[in-house]
Amino acid sequence: AFVDVYTQGAEELTGWNPDTVRASVFIATDPKKGRCLYARQTVQPGSIVFVEDPLVLSLPEEDPELWDALQQIERTSSLRFPAPWHLAALQCLLHSTDADLAVCLDKFVPECGALQCPDIFRVLGGLEEMGYDFTRPVDPHQYHHLLQVWRYNSFGHHTDNNGMVMYDTASIMAHSCDASACWHFGHSDQFVCRARRIIRAGEEITISYLSDDDLAKATSVRQGLLGAWWFTCTCPRCTSPDKARGLVCPACCGTIIPGADGGPTPCQACDTVPDAVDWNQLTQSEAKAGALLASATSRTPVSQLLEVQAEVGRWAALGRHWIGFWVDGLLRRAYARAKRWPLAAWFAERRVRYLELVLPRASPLLAWAYVDVAEALREASRDERAQEGAVGPADRESDPVVGGRYFHRAYSMLVICCGEEHLFSRSVLQRWAGDADPGETGWTMPAVGALGGARQRRVASPQPSSPARRVEEHTRADDEEHKGTGVLPFSPGPRGPVAGDRDVARALLRTAYVHGCLTVQYASFWDQW
Repeated sequence: AFVDVYTQGAEELTGWNPDTVRASVFIATDPKKGRCLYARQTVQPGSIVFVEDPLVLSLPEEDPELWDALQQIERTSSLRFPAPWHLAALQCLLHSTDADLAVCLDKFVPECGALQCPDIFRVLGGLEEMGYDFTRPVDPHQYHHLLQVWRYNSFGHHTDNNGMVMYDTASIMAHSCDASACWHFGHSDQFVCRARRIIRAGEEITISYLSDDDLAKATSVRQGLLGAWWFTCTCPRCTSPDKARGLVCPACCGTIIPGADGGPTPCQACDTVPDAVDWNQLTQSEAKAGALLASATSRTPVSQLLEVQAEVGRWAALGRHWIGFWVDGLLRRAYARAKRWPLAAWFAERRVRYLELVLPRASPLLAWAYVDVAEALREASRDERAQEGAVGPADRESDPVVGGRYFHRAYSMLVICCGEEHLFSRSVLQRWAGDADPGETGWTMPAVGALGGARQRRVASPQPSSPARRVEEHTRADDEEHKGTGVLPFSPGPRGPVAGDRDVARALLRTAYVHGCLTVQYASFWDQW
Protein backbone atom coordinates (compact mmCIF):
# COMPACT_ATOMS: atom_id res chain seq x y z
CA ALA A 1 0.00 0.00 0.00
CA PHE A 2 1.16 3.52 -0.69
CA VAL A 3 0.24 6.62 1.24
CA ASP A 4 0.99 9.27 -1.37
CA VAL A 5 -0.16 8.40 -4.89
CA TYR A 6 1.47 11.50 -6.34
CA THR A 7 5.11 11.62 -7.35
CA GLN A 8 5.32 15.40 -7.09
CA GLY A 9 3.56 18.20 -5.27
CA ALA A 10 0.54 18.22 -7.60
CA GLU A 11 -0.26 21.91 -7.21
CA GLU A 12 -3.71 21.34 -8.71
CA LEU A 13 -4.79 19.73 -5.42
CA THR A 14 -3.88 22.71 -3.25
CA GLY A 15 -6.00 25.73 -2.43
CA TRP A 16 -9.30 23.85 -2.11
CA ASN A 17 -11.61 24.54 0.84
CA PRO A 18 -15.39 24.43 1.45
CA ASP A 19 -15.82 27.87 -0.16
CA THR A 20 -14.00 26.91 -3.39
CA VAL A 21 -15.93 23.65 -3.52
CA ARG A 22 -19.24 25.52 -3.25
CA ALA A 23 -18.06 27.86 -6.00
CA SER A 24 -17.58 24.86 -8.32
CA VAL A 25 -20.68 22.76 -7.55
CA PHE A 26 -24.11 23.13 -6.02
CA ILE A 27 -26.73 20.81 -4.51
CA ALA A 28 -30.27 20.62 -5.83
CA THR A 29 -33.16 18.21 -5.27
CA ASP A 30 -34.21 15.86 -8.04
CA PRO A 31 -37.88 14.81 -7.67
CA LYS A 32 -36.98 11.14 -8.30
CA LYS A 33 -33.52 10.83 -6.79
CA GLY A 34 -33.44 13.39 -3.98
CA ARG A 35 -30.41 15.59 -3.37
CA CYS A 36 -27.89 15.54 -6.22
CA LEU A 37 -24.75 17.44 -7.17
CA TYR A 38 -24.49 19.77 -10.17
CA ALA A 39 -21.71 21.74 -11.88
CA ARG A 40 -21.74 25.54 -11.75
CA GLN A 41 -19.57 25.87 -14.87
CA THR A 42 -18.55 23.71 -17.80
CA VAL A 43 -15.73 21.27 -16.94
CA GLN A 44 -13.49 19.72 -19.58
CA PRO A 45 -12.44 16.03 -19.54
CA GLY A 46 -9.58 15.42 -17.13
CA SER A 47 -10.13 18.71 -15.28
CA ILE A 48 -10.75 18.69 -11.55
CA VAL A 49 -14.37 19.31 -10.59
CA PHE A 50 -13.58 19.71 -6.89
CA VAL A 51 -11.20 18.48 -4.19
CA GLU A 52 -12.52 17.79 -0.71
CA ASP A 53 -10.93 16.90 2.62
CA PRO A 54 -12.54 14.17 4.77
CA LEU A 55 -15.44 15.13 7.00
CA VAL A 56 -14.80 12.15 9.29
CA LEU A 57 -12.00 9.60 9.09
CA SER A 58 -12.36 6.22 10.81
CA LEU A 59 -9.21 4.15 11.30
CA PRO A 60 -8.54 1.34 13.81
CA GLU A 61 -5.25 2.98 14.80
CA GLU A 62 -7.10 6.03 16.11
CA ASP A 63 -8.80 3.99 18.86
CA PRO A 64 -7.08 0.58 19.09
CA GLU A 65 -8.85 -0.29 22.36
CA LEU A 66 -12.29 0.14 20.76
CA TRP A 67 -11.21 -1.74 17.62
CA ASP A 68 -9.87 -4.71 19.60
CA ALA A 69 -13.09 -4.83 21.64
CA LEU A 70 -15.27 -4.75 18.50
CA GLN A 71 -13.26 -7.56 16.91
CA GLN A 72 -13.72 -9.67 20.01
CA ILE A 73 -17.47 -9.00 20.03
CA GLU A 74 -17.65 -9.88 16.32
CA ARG A 75 -15.92 -13.20 16.97
CA THR A 76 -18.30 -14.16 19.77
CA SER A 77 -21.55 -12.69 18.43
CA SER A 78 -23.39 -12.80 15.13
CA LEU A 79 -23.32 -9.17 13.95
CA ARG A 80 -25.35 -7.97 11.00
CA PHE A 81 -22.89 -5.15 10.26
CA PRO A 82 -19.12 -5.79 10.14
CA ALA A 83 -16.83 -4.37 12.79
CA PRO A 84 -15.42 -1.50 10.63
CA TRP A 85 -18.90 0.02 10.29
CA HIS A 86 -19.48 -0.17 14.04
CA LEU A 87 -16.08 1.43 14.59
CA ALA A 88 -16.94 4.28 12.22
CA ALA A 89 -20.34 4.93 13.81
CA LEU A 90 -18.97 4.87 17.35
CA GLN A 91 -15.94 7.03 16.53
CA CYS A 92 -18.29 9.51 14.88
CA LEU A 93 -20.42 9.64 18.02
CA LEU A 94 -17.56 9.73 20.50
CA HIS A 95 -14.92 11.89 18.82
CA SER A 96 -16.58 14.15 16.21
CA THR A 97 -17.43 17.78 16.84
CA ASP A 98 -21.09 18.67 17.22
CA ALA A 99 -21.04 20.37 13.80
CA ASP A 100 -19.53 17.36 12.01
CA LEU A 101 -21.89 14.98 13.81
CA ALA A 102 -24.88 17.06 12.67
CA VAL A 103 -23.68 16.90 9.06
CA CYS A 104 -23.31 13.11 9.28
CA LEU A 105 -26.76 12.66 10.80
CA ASP A 106 -28.22 14.67 7.91
CA LYS A 107 -26.93 12.21 5.29
CA PHE A 108 -29.27 10.04 3.25
CA VAL A 109 -30.36 6.67 4.59
CA PRO A 110 -33.25 4.44 3.44
CA GLU A 111 -36.36 4.42 5.55
CA CYS A 112 -35.30 2.18 8.43
CA GLY A 113 -38.20 2.72 10.84
CA ALA A 114 -37.88 1.93 14.51
CA LEU A 115 -34.72 0.65 16.15
CA GLN A 116 -34.67 -3.04 15.20
CA CYS A 117 -30.99 -3.90 14.67
CA PRO A 118 -29.83 -6.26 17.45
CA ASP A 119 -26.21 -5.28 16.75
CA ILE A 120 -26.66 -2.06 18.73
CA PHE A 121 -27.41 -3.71 22.05
CA ARG A 122 -24.92 -6.54 21.54
CA VAL A 123 -22.09 -4.10 20.90
CA LEU A 124 -23.00 -1.61 23.63
CA GLY A 125 -23.53 -4.41 26.12
CA GLY A 126 -20.29 -6.09 25.18
CA LEU A 127 -18.32 -2.84 25.50
CA GLU A 128 -19.78 -2.21 28.95
CA GLU A 129 -18.81 -5.72 30.09
CA MET A 130 -15.25 -5.12 28.87
CA GLY A 131 -15.10 -1.85 30.79
CA TYR A 132 -14.65 0.38 27.76
CA ASP A 133 -14.55 4.05 28.79
CA PHE A 134 -17.13 5.98 26.76
CA THR A 135 -16.07 9.64 26.46
CA ARG A 136 -19.71 10.70 26.04
CA PRO A 137 -23.14 9.02 26.26
CA VAL A 138 -24.18 6.97 23.22
CA ASP A 139 -27.75 7.33 21.99
CA PRO A 140 -28.82 3.93 20.55
CA HIS A 141 -31.06 5.62 17.96
CA GLN A 142 -28.24 7.86 16.75
CA TYR A 143 -25.91 4.85 16.76
CA HIS A 144 -28.36 2.90 14.59
CA HIS A 145 -28.83 5.86 12.25
CA LEU A 146 -25.07 6.38 11.86
CA LEU A 147 -24.60 2.71 10.98
CA GLN A 148 -26.92 3.33 8.06
CA VAL A 149 -25.16 6.59 7.19
CA TRP A 150 -21.78 4.90 6.97
CA ARG A 151 -23.30 1.97 5.11
CA TYR A 152 -24.70 4.11 2.28
CA ASN A 153 -22.45 7.20 2.17
CA SER A 154 -18.87 6.25 3.04
CA PHE A 155 -15.81 5.29 1.02
CA GLY A 156 -13.24 2.65 1.82
CA HIS A 157 -9.83 3.87 2.92
CA HIS A 158 -7.01 3.39 0.40
CA THR A 159 -4.30 2.18 2.78
CA ASP A 160 -6.27 0.39 5.53
CA ASN A 161 -8.81 -2.25 4.56
CA ASN A 162 -10.65 -1.66 7.83
CA GLY A 163 -10.64 2.12 7.48
CA MET A 164 -13.51 4.25 6.17
CA VAL A 165 -13.87 7.87 5.06
CA MET A 166 -16.88 10.18 5.03
CA TYR A 167 -16.99 13.24 2.77
CA ASP A 168 -19.62 15.95 2.86
CA THR A 169 -19.99 16.95 -0.80
CA ALA A 170 -18.85 13.67 -2.39
CA SER A 171 -21.52 11.68 -0.54
CA ILE A 172 -24.20 13.70 -2.36
CA MET A 173 -23.25 12.41 -5.82
CA ALA A 174 -25.65 9.93 -7.41
CA HIS A 175 -24.69 6.78 -9.29
CA SER A 176 -24.64 6.23 -13.03
CA CYS A 177 -23.34 3.27 -15.00
CA ASP A 178 -22.15 5.87 -17.53
CA ALA A 179 -20.86 8.36 -14.97
CA SER A 180 -19.83 11.86 -15.98
CA ALA A 181 -17.04 11.94 -13.37
CA CYS A 182 -14.54 9.67 -11.67
CA TRP A 183 -12.52 10.09 -8.50
CA HIS A 184 -9.31 9.12 -6.79
CA PHE A 185 -7.52 9.84 -3.53
CA GLY A 186 -5.16 12.78 -3.24
CA HIS A 187 -2.89 13.96 -0.43
CA SER A 188 -4.03 13.25 3.14
CA ASP A 189 -7.12 11.30 2.06
CA GLN A 190 -8.43 14.06 -0.21
CA PHE A 191 -11.33 13.18 -2.50
CA VAL A 192 -10.38 14.32 -6.01
CA CYS A 193 -13.28 14.43 -8.48
CA ARG A 194 -12.42 14.69 -12.19
CA ALA A 195 -14.59 14.96 -15.30
CA ARG A 196 -14.53 11.88 -17.56
CA ARG A 197 -16.22 13.83 -20.33
CA ILE A 198 -17.43 17.39 -20.85
CA ILE A 199 -19.78 18.32 -18.01
CA ARG A 200 -21.94 21.29 -18.96
CA ALA A 201 -22.87 24.05 -16.56
CA GLY A 202 -25.97 22.97 -14.65
CA GLU A 203 -25.48 19.28 -15.52
CA GLU A 204 -25.56 16.62 -12.82
CA ILE A 205 -22.23 15.20 -11.66
CA THR A 206 -22.38 11.42 -11.24
CA ILE A 207 -19.91 8.73 -10.26
CA SER A 208 -20.16 4.96 -10.25
CA TYR A 209 -20.87 3.08 -7.03
CA LEU A 210 -19.63 -0.07 -8.78
CA SER A 211 -16.08 -1.03 -9.64
CA ASP A 212 -14.87 -0.80 -13.23
CA ASP A 213 -14.90 -4.60 -13.38
CA ASP A 214 -18.59 -4.72 -12.47
CA LEU A 215 -19.44 -1.92 -14.90
CA ALA A 216 -18.28 -4.17 -17.75
CA LYS A 217 -21.02 -6.69 -16.94
CA ALA A 218 -24.57 -6.97 -18.22
CA THR A 219 -27.35 -4.65 -17.09
CA SER A 220 -29.13 -7.39 -15.12
CA VAL A 221 -25.92 -8.14 -13.20
CA ARG A 222 -25.28 -4.47 -12.43
CA GLN A 223 -28.85 -3.97 -11.27
CA GLY A 224 -28.47 -6.91 -8.90
CA LEU A 225 -25.33 -5.40 -7.40
CA LEU A 226 -26.93 -1.96 -7.06
CA GLY A 227 -29.77 -3.51 -5.08
CA ALA A 228 -27.50 -3.18 -2.03
CA TRP A 229 -28.14 0.60 -2.22
CA TRP A 230 -31.92 0.16 -2.47
CA PHE A 231 -32.48 1.86 -5.81
CA THR A 232 -32.92 0.94 -9.46
CA CYS A 233 -30.51 2.65 -11.84
CA THR A 234 -32.22 4.47 -14.71
CA CYS A 235 -29.08 5.78 -16.43
CA PRO A 236 -28.85 5.66 -20.27
CA ARG A 237 -26.95 2.35 -20.17
CA CYS A 238 -29.59 0.66 -18.03
CA THR A 239 -32.52 1.92 -20.10
CA SER A 240 -31.03 1.11 -23.53
CA PRO A 241 -30.33 -2.19 -25.34
CA ASP A 242 -27.62 -4.07 -23.46
CA LYS A 243 -24.40 -3.94 -25.50
CA ALA A 244 -22.75 -6.29 -23.01
CA ARG A 245 -24.99 -9.17 -24.14
CA GLY A 246 -24.41 -9.59 -27.85
CA LEU A 247 -26.08 -12.89 -28.90
CA VAL A 248 -25.84 -14.85 -32.15
CA CYS A 249 -28.79 -14.55 -34.53
CA PRO A 250 -30.19 -18.06 -35.25
CA ALA A 251 -30.97 -17.03 -38.84
CA CYS A 252 -27.72 -15.47 -40.07
CA CYS A 253 -25.19 -15.61 -37.17
CA GLY A 254 -25.36 -11.83 -36.92
CA THR A 255 -25.66 -9.98 -33.63
CA ILE A 256 -28.78 -9.54 -31.53
CA ILE A 257 -28.67 -7.06 -28.66
CA PRO A 258 -31.29 -7.62 -25.92
CA GLY A 259 -33.54 -4.64 -25.31
CA ALA A 260 -33.89 -2.75 -22.05
CA ASP A 261 -36.71 -5.11 -21.09
CA GLY A 262 -34.50 -8.17 -21.66
CA GLY A 263 -36.36 -9.27 -24.78
CA PRO A 264 -34.90 -9.67 -28.27
CA THR A 265 -34.39 -6.84 -30.73
CA PRO A 266 -34.02 -7.24 -34.51
CA CYS A 267 -30.74 -8.73 -35.68
CA GLN A 268 -28.26 -6.04 -36.69
CA ALA A 269 -27.49 -7.93 -39.93
CA CYS A 270 -30.78 -9.37 -41.20
CA ASP A 271 -33.47 -7.69 -39.04
CA THR A 272 -34.79 -11.09 -37.94
CA VAL A 273 -36.36 -11.24 -34.49
CA PRO A 274 -35.91 -14.72 -32.95
CA ASP A 275 -39.05 -16.53 -31.88
CA ALA A 276 -39.72 -17.54 -28.29
CA VAL A 277 -38.14 -21.00 -28.67
CA ASP A 278 -34.88 -19.70 -30.15
CA TRP A 279 -34.70 -16.87 -27.63
CA ASN A 280 -35.20 -19.24 -24.70
CA GLN A 281 -32.43 -21.47 -26.00
CA LEU A 282 -30.07 -18.51 -26.25
CA THR A 283 -30.82 -17.23 -22.76
CA GLN A 284 -30.59 -20.73 -21.24
CA SER A 285 -27.18 -21.24 -22.86
CA GLU A 286 -26.17 -17.84 -21.52
CA ALA A 287 -27.21 -18.80 -17.99
CA LYS A 288 -25.32 -22.10 -18.25
CA ALA A 289 -22.14 -20.32 -19.30
CA GLY A 290 -22.59 -17.84 -16.45
CA ALA A 291 -22.66 -20.73 -13.99
CA LEU A 292 -19.47 -22.14 -15.51
CA LEU A 293 -17.80 -18.73 -15.26
CA ALA A 294 -18.74 -18.44 -11.58
CA SER A 295 -16.60 -21.49 -10.81
CA ALA A 296 -13.64 -20.36 -12.95
CA THR A 297 -10.61 -18.74 -11.30
CA SER A 298 -7.10 -17.73 -12.27
CA ARG A 299 -6.02 -21.28 -11.32
CA THR A 300 -8.50 -22.98 -13.66
CA PRO A 301 -6.61 -25.03 -16.30
CA VAL A 302 -6.44 -23.50 -19.76
CA SER A 303 -8.18 -26.53 -21.24
CA GLN A 304 -11.26 -25.88 -19.09
CA LEU A 305 -11.22 -22.17 -19.91
CA LEU A 306 -11.09 -22.98 -23.61
CA GLU A 307 -14.10 -25.27 -23.16
CA VAL A 308 -16.02 -22.41 -21.54
CA GLN A 309 -14.93 -20.11 -24.34
CA ALA A 310 -16.09 -22.63 -26.94
CA GLU A 311 -19.46 -22.88 -25.19
CA VAL A 312 -19.77 -19.09 -25.17
CA GLY A 313 -18.89 -18.98 -28.87
CA ARG A 314 -21.91 -21.11 -29.75
CA TRP A 315 -24.43 -18.48 -28.71
CA ALA A 316 -22.53 -15.21 -28.07
CA ALA A 317 -21.46 -12.77 -30.77
CA LEU A 318 -17.68 -12.71 -31.11
CA GLY A 319 -16.16 -10.24 -28.65
CA ARG A 320 -19.54 -8.77 -27.70
CA HIS A 321 -20.58 -10.58 -24.53
CA TRP A 322 -19.42 -9.91 -21.00
CA ILE A 323 -18.94 -13.60 -20.16
CA GLY A 324 -16.59 -14.02 -23.11
CA PHE A 325 -14.80 -10.86 -21.96
CA TRP A 326 -14.08 -12.36 -18.54
CA VAL A 327 -12.98 -15.70 -19.97
CA ASP A 328 -10.65 -13.79 -22.29
CA GLY A 329 -9.16 -12.15 -19.21
CA LEU A 330 -8.51 -15.49 -17.52
CA LEU A 331 -6.96 -16.87 -20.71
CA ARG A 332 -4.77 -13.79 -21.11
CA ARG A 333 -3.37 -14.22 -17.60
CA ALA A 334 -2.86 -17.95 -18.13
CA TYR A 335 -0.95 -17.47 -21.38
CA ALA A 336 1.07 -14.60 -19.87
CA ARG A 337 2.12 -16.84 -16.96
CA ALA A 338 3.14 -19.49 -19.50
CA LYS A 339 5.01 -16.76 -21.47
CA ARG A 340 3.03 -17.53 -24.61
CA TRP A 341 2.95 -13.87 -25.46
CA PRO A 342 1.34 -13.96 -28.93
CA LEU A 343 -1.72 -15.68 -27.46
CA ALA A 344 -1.69 -13.36 -24.44
CA ALA A 345 -1.70 -10.42 -26.87
CA TRP A 346 -4.56 -11.96 -28.86
CA PHE A 347 -6.86 -12.30 -25.85
CA ALA A 348 -5.78 -8.95 -24.41
CA GLU A 349 -6.74 -7.23 -27.66
CA ARG A 350 -10.12 -8.96 -27.68
CA ARG A 351 -10.74 -7.47 -24.24
CA VAL A 352 -9.81 -4.02 -25.54
CA ARG A 353 -12.24 -4.33 -28.44
CA TYR A 354 -15.05 -5.32 -26.07
CA LEU A 355 -14.37 -2.41 -23.71
CA GLU A 356 -14.15 0.06 -26.59
CA LEU A 357 -17.65 -1.07 -27.60
CA VAL A 358 -19.29 -1.34 -24.16
CA LEU A 359 -17.32 1.12 -21.96
CA PRO A 360 -15.59 3.52 -24.35
CA ARG A 361 -15.14 6.38 -21.88
CA ALA A 362 -11.85 6.89 -20.05
CA SER A 363 -11.43 4.40 -17.22
CA PRO A 364 -8.55 2.64 -15.47
CA LEU A 365 -9.98 -0.70 -16.65
CA LEU A 366 -9.63 0.23 -20.32
CA ALA A 367 -6.27 1.92 -19.71
CA TRP A 368 -4.78 -1.19 -18.11
CA ALA A 369 -6.30 -3.32 -20.88
CA TYR A 370 -4.29 -1.22 -23.35
CA VAL A 371 -1.18 -1.80 -21.23
CA ASP A 372 -1.82 -5.57 -21.25
CA VAL A 373 -1.86 -5.55 -25.06
CA ALA A 374 1.24 -3.38 -25.31
CA GLU A 375 3.31 -5.47 -22.91
CA ALA A 376 2.25 -8.77 -24.49
CA LEU A 377 3.17 -7.43 -27.95
CA ARG A 378 6.52 -6.27 -26.66
CA GLU A 379 7.33 -9.61 -25.01
CA ALA A 380 6.27 -11.45 -28.18
CA SER A 381 8.59 -9.21 -30.19
CA ARG A 382 11.49 -9.85 -27.80
CA ASP A 383 10.96 -13.62 -27.97
CA GLU A 384 10.88 -13.48 -31.73
CA ARG A 385 14.13 -11.53 -31.90
CA ALA A 386 15.69 -13.91 -29.38
CA GLN A 387 14.85 -16.90 -31.59
CA GLU A 388 16.40 -15.09 -34.52
CA GLY A 389 19.54 -14.35 -32.46
CA ALA A 390 19.07 -10.62 -32.83
CA VAL A 391 18.81 -9.54 -29.17
CA GLY A 392 21.34 -6.95 -28.12
CA PRO A 393 21.62 -3.41 -26.76
CA ALA A 394 20.65 -1.93 -30.11
CA ASP A 395 17.54 -4.08 -30.39
CA ARG A 396 16.33 -3.18 -26.91
CA GLU A 397 16.17 0.43 -28.08
CA SER A 398 13.14 -0.55 -30.17
CA ASP A 399 11.23 -2.05 -27.21
CA PRO A 400 9.21 1.14 -26.52
CA VAL A 401 8.14 1.15 -30.18
CA VAL A 402 6.37 -2.20 -29.99
CA GLY A 403 2.86 -1.55 -28.68
CA GLY A 404 3.67 2.15 -28.29
CA ARG A 405 0.28 3.23 -29.57
CA TYR A 406 -1.42 1.19 -26.87
CA PHE A 407 0.84 2.67 -24.18
CA HIS A 408 -0.02 6.11 -25.54
CA ARG A 409 -3.77 5.42 -25.31
CA ALA A 410 -3.40 4.07 -21.78
CA TYR A 411 -1.47 7.13 -20.65
CA SER A 412 -3.97 9.50 -22.26
CA MET A 413 -6.87 7.80 -20.48
CA LEU A 414 -5.15 7.81 -17.09
CA VAL A 415 -4.35 11.51 -17.45
CA ILE A 416 -8.11 12.09 -17.72
CA CYS A 417 -8.91 9.78 -14.80
CA CYS A 418 -6.23 10.84 -12.33
CA GLY A 419 -3.94 13.52 -13.78
CA GLU A 420 -0.38 13.58 -15.05
CA GLU A 421 1.36 13.40 -11.68
CA HIS A 422 -0.56 10.41 -10.34
CA LEU A 423 1.41 7.22 -9.77
CA PHE A 424 -0.80 5.32 -12.25
CA SER A 425 -0.14 7.74 -15.10
CA ARG A 426 3.58 7.88 -14.52
CA SER A 427 3.83 4.12 -14.11
CA VAL A 428 2.56 3.72 -17.69
CA LEU A 429 5.40 5.96 -18.85
CA GLN A 430 7.87 3.83 -16.92
CA ARG A 431 6.48 0.63 -18.36
CA TRP A 432 6.52 2.12 -21.84
CA ALA A 433 10.18 3.06 -21.46
CA GLY A 434 11.15 -0.31 -19.97
CA ASP A 435 13.90 0.27 -17.44
CA ALA A 436 14.25 3.99 -18.21
CA ASP A 437 13.16 6.62 -15.72
CA PRO A 438 10.56 8.80 -17.47
CA GLY A 439 11.61 11.73 -15.33
CA GLU A 440 15.07 11.54 -16.92
CA THR A 441 14.17 10.31 -20.38
CA GLY A 442 11.80 13.12 -21.33
CA TRP A 443 8.36 12.80 -22.92
CA THR A 444 6.24 14.88 -25.23
CA MET A 445 2.85 13.44 -26.07
CA PRO A 446 -0.39 14.77 -27.51
CA ALA A 447 -2.60 16.13 -24.78
CA VAL A 448 -6.16 14.92 -24.32
CA GLY A 449 -9.36 16.17 -22.77
CA ALA A 450 -8.79 19.21 -20.62
CA LEU A 451 -5.19 19.38 -21.80
CA GLY A 452 -6.32 20.66 -25.20
CA GLY A 453 -6.90 19.30 -28.69
CA ALA A 454 -3.81 19.72 -30.87
CA ARG A 455 -1.71 21.21 -28.06
CA GLN A 456 1.35 19.34 -26.83
CA ARG A 457 1.70 18.72 -23.12
CA ARG A 458 5.30 18.42 -21.98
CA VAL A 459 6.02 16.15 -19.02
CA ALA A 460 9.77 16.73 -19.17
CA SER A 461 12.27 18.11 -21.65
CA PRO A 462 12.23 16.04 -24.87
CA GLN A 463 15.31 13.96 -25.62
CA PRO A 464 16.37 12.10 -28.76
CA SER A 465 15.88 8.81 -26.91
CA SER A 466 12.23 9.51 -26.07
CA PRO A 467 10.12 6.38 -26.73
CA ALA A 468 7.32 8.59 -28.03
CA ARG A 469 9.77 10.06 -30.55
CA ARG A 470 11.10 6.61 -31.48
CA VAL A 471 7.56 5.36 -32.13
CA GLU A 472 7.06 8.11 -34.67
CA GLU A 473 10.51 7.65 -36.27
CA HIS A 474 10.31 3.85 -36.52
CA THR A 475 6.77 3.93 -37.89
CA ARG A 476 7.76 6.45 -40.56
CA ALA A 477 10.86 4.42 -41.45
CA ASP A 478 8.84 1.18 -41.68
CA ASP A 479 6.26 2.83 -43.92
CA GLU A 480 8.98 4.08 -46.29
CA GLU A 481 10.98 0.85 -46.25
CA HIS A 482 8.07 -1.45 -46.99
CA LYS A 483 5.94 0.83 -49.17
CA GLY A 484 4.77 -1.12 -52.22
CA THR A 485 6.86 -4.20 -51.40
CA GLY A 486 4.16 -6.36 -49.86
CA VAL A 487 6.54 -7.04 -46.95
CA LEU A 488 5.32 -6.38 -43.45
CA PRO A 489 7.30 -4.55 -40.76
CA PHE A 490 7.86 -6.68 -37.67
CA SER A 491 7.21 -9.81 -39.74
CA PRO A 492 7.36 -13.10 -37.81
CA GLY A 493 9.95 -14.34 -40.32
CA PRO A 494 10.20 -17.49 -42.40
CA ARG A 495 9.63 -20.02 -39.66
CA GLY A 496 6.03 -20.65 -40.65
CA PRO A 497 3.13 -21.68 -38.38
CA VAL A 498 3.94 -22.70 -34.82
CA ALA A 499 2.86 -26.32 -34.56
CA GLY A 500 -0.30 -25.49 -36.52
CA ASP A 501 -1.48 -23.16 -33.77
CA ARG A 502 -4.08 -21.02 -35.54
CA ASP A 503 -4.53 -18.76 -32.53
CA VAL A 504 -0.81 -17.97 -32.52
CA ALA A 505 -1.08 -17.10 -36.21
CA ARG A 506 -3.96 -14.74 -35.51
CA ALA A 507 -2.11 -13.09 -32.64
CA LEU A 508 1.01 -12.56 -34.75
CA LEU A 509 -1.17 -11.22 -37.51
CA ARG A 510 -2.48 -8.57 -35.16
CA THR A 511 1.06 -7.85 -33.95
CA ALA A 512 1.94 -6.89 -37.50
CA TYR A 513 -1.32 -5.03 -38.09
CA VAL A 514 -0.76 -2.81 -35.04
CA HIS A 515 2.34 -1.40 -36.70
CA GLY A 516 0.55 0.30 -39.57
CA CYS A 517 0.08 -2.44 -42.18
CA LEU A 518 -2.29 -1.82 -45.07
CA THR A 519 -5.40 -3.91 -45.57
CA VAL A 520 -3.95 -5.67 -48.62
CA GLN A 521 -0.83 -6.59 -46.68
CA TYR A 522 -2.99 -7.73 -43.78
CA ALA A 523 -4.87 -10.16 -46.05
CA SER A 524 -1.65 -11.31 -47.68
CA PHE A 525 -0.13 -12.07 -44.33
CA TRP A 526 -3.13 -14.18 -43.38
CA ASP A 527 -2.83 -16.16 -46.62
CA GLN A 528 0.84 -16.87 -45.87
CA TRP A 529 -0.10 -18.34 -42.51
